Amino acid sequence: MREILDKQNIEKAVENTINSTYITDIHTHLFSECFGDMFLYGIDQLLTYHYLVAEAMRYTDMDYESFFNMNISQQAEFVWETLFIKNTPVSEPARSIITIFNRLGLDVNIKDINYYRKIFQSKNLSQYIDEVFEIAKLKCVVMTNDPLDDEERKVWDNSYVKDNRFKAALRLDRVLNSWEESFIHIKKLGYNVEKDLSDSTIKEIQKFFIDYIEKMEALYCAVSLPPDFSMCDGT
Repeated sequence: MREILDKQNIEKAVENTINSTYITDIHTHLFSECFGDMFLYGIDQLLTYHYLVAEAMRYTDMDYESFFNMNISQQAEFVWETLFIKNTPVSEPARSIITIFNRLGLDVNIKDINYYRKIFQSKNLSQYIDEVFEIAKLKCVVMTNDPLDDEERKVWDNSYVKDNRFKAALRLDRVLNSWEESFIHIKKLGYNVEKDLSDSTIKEIQKFFIDYIEKMEALYCAVSLPPDFSMCDGT
């Protein structure tokens, strides 16, 4: 106990504890490897993160429509050229890219985006996941999972491979915010729902939720609500 009463020893003890403690990230938009193309990785995906895109667009006269008409590689090259070549990457989102390169042991002085592409392309996905989890000291992450997404649901229904590092959260956005469209989708999945929220329809919605909570082993339910949402006005 006497050893950590010294200020420097306290600082060192806190630093060592933080650097060696494994954490759970309770909200991500990640997917495990079995989700195929939904598992996003690589420099192009990092550079087209929406915060970086928004920052890059402040340096150009290009409109968003023109930007999003480009393919993912062209978008990444635009962001790279704008934020990392023509300007100094000092913002938090831009510095995060440099931090990732550093933690992965890459040479941050190289200006050629293709250098980083080749590095990521050469990595075995399973080993890369292991590497990232170890570097970031992650025990597990919680995904955000939408059973009304056709591509995602196919994995849950047919080809899901459990990875204990990737937990699920059931996303309710489409059901709660777009019922007029989503009830048709749910009905096609075999649930006896109607546009009118009758008692029987509500029971079927509950059944739909419970079925996928159990299938996903979801830890919690998540929803993003519009600014005019109110708990008390019947909406």
